[in-house]
Amino acid sequence: NISHDFMEPLNAIIGFAQVLLRSPLPADARDAVSRVFAAGMRLTRMVEDMLMMARMQLTPELQTGVIT
Repeated sequence: NISHDFMEPLNAIIGFAQVLLRSPLPADARDAVSRVFAAGMRLTRMVEDMLMMARMQLTPELQTGVIT
């Protein structure tokens, strides 16, 4: 499943960043981890959008909103 192949590593990166952000870090390290977390979240949204567009192209019912 392509969704799983993309989302599993992203979720691991985001989760690890969250764990690090809960721990005491020097300011520069906290800034770097915050950037990793934010980038992971942006990338997750992009992947979800791309997967939705691909599903819409493959499923005409999603394009029209009419399911027969």
